[in-house]
Amino acid sequence: VAKHGMIVPFGQIGIEDAAARIREEARRSGFQLQEEAVDAMLEEAGPSWGILKGEIEKIRVFLNGRKTAGLDDVLACL
Repeated sequence: VAKHGMIVPFGQIGIEDAAARIREEARRSGFQLQEEAVDAMLEEAGPSWGILKGEIEKIRVFLNGRKTAGLDDVLACL
C-alpha cells in the first residue's frame, strides 16, 4: 500500500483556499468576482465547496453576460 497508495483528504477546505477556488471557478465560468463579493460568499456559505459551486452558478446566470460581479450581485443571489 505504501508503494502504490496515496492519501486523499476529504475535509473542508480552508478559507484562503476556498477564496482562491471561488475566484478560479468564476473565471472559468466567464466572470470575475470583486474581493468584497468573495468575502460575502464565504461569510454566508462557509467553505463548503458543494454549496459555493452552486452559488457561483447562480451568480453566473444572474449576471446575464456581464463580466464582473460585485457585492450587490452576490447578495441578490445568496
